[in-house]
Amino acid sequence: MKPWVRWLWIGTAGAAAGVALFGYRYASSDGQLWLVVLLASVVGVAAPIALAGSLRSGDSRARRRLEVVGDKLVLRHQRRMQVACVPSGISGAVANVAVLQISTNLVYRSGAVVAAVAALALAWYGSMALVRRPCTVLSPAGVRVRGDIFDAELGWDELVAVRVEESPAGLRVVGVPGASSYSWRRVRGVVPLYGRPGEGSIFLYDFTYDRPGVVAEVMETLARLAPERRAEYLLGPAVALLRGDHETSQQS
Repeated sequence: MKPWVRWLWIGTAGAAAGVALFGYRYASSDGQLWLVVLLASVVGVAAPIALAGSLRSGDSRARRRLEVVGDKLVLRHQRRMQVACVPSGISGAVANVAVLQISTNLVYRSGAVVAAVAALALAWYGSMALVRRPCTVLSPAGVRVRGDIFDAELGWDELVAVRVEESPAGLRVVGVPGASSYSWRRVRGVVPLYGRPGEGSIFLYDFTYDRPGVVAEVMETLARLAPERRAEYLLGPAVALLRGDHETSQQS
């Protein structure tokens, strides 16, 4: 299971639990509130599934997310996971608040409190990540990442490799041990849904880029080039590769 899918299911666990409670207590006099639990549960589970199915990667989206700013390339990250976190978290919180209003069982109420807090944290993470507008900036000097919960950077001269990994799925940028140009810092106020990467590396999950393999190729090429040639490559071949212009011309 991909990391962002797993996180979404964790975030909607409270809402899904509402379905079971609904079946157990539907015959009670509080039927209207249990209907709220059921509807919120359905929304919480359906939102990530619908977004995962509708927001697919493609060259058209890759083109829209690539921006040339001076001698830099700005790659806007995909935000489907963050978008799904907001309705999932809110609906999970609503479902569990409704459970608190209905149930007198201490176990149910304790579980509902924990699940409601977790759901609100998930919604807060999604909202803050959307506000940050995550992106990767490729410049002649190096790579700088404005992530969903972190900021990081690394110079090309100290980059060792860029790997597309499968478990967890994503792109890992690796620098030399003790790289002076490397930094990674978590952003305050954002729920840390995942931990710090290994020392000297930057990890971007698979929902970040439309075409991670191409991004890796561009980064590795920049690391191999002489410093005076990087700006020319960025504004020429790199743009064509990231936009898929080469593939488009071959297909036509």
